[in-house]
Amino acid sequence: RYLLELFGGVFPAEVTKPMVRTLKALQDTLGRFQDREVQADLVRSLAGEISDTRAVMAIGVLAEHLTHEQEAARAEFAERFAAFAAKPQRRLVAETFG
Repeated sequence: RYLLELFGGVFPAEVTKPMVRTLKALQDTLGRFQDREVQADLVRSLAGEISDTRAVMAIGVLAEHLTHEQEAARAEFAERFAAFAAKPQRRLVAETFG
């Protein structure tokens, strides 16, 4: 993606701009997946340090919410990657960049 953004002006914009958009969306999804995993792990690790039952329950709810968001990002990834790896997209990359 970054090479396309840096050297994209050398290639037709109608080819590179959609590729950059697709790659950005893919990276955003991967980043969200990773962020939610790290956040959920951190929240779960805090539960052992807290003695208030209600706070521990709230942590559990928050961790569950983060896990659901991570699962949604995983499902979204399949969609985003399919668009990125589709045969017409691969053909366009091969024709444009050899």
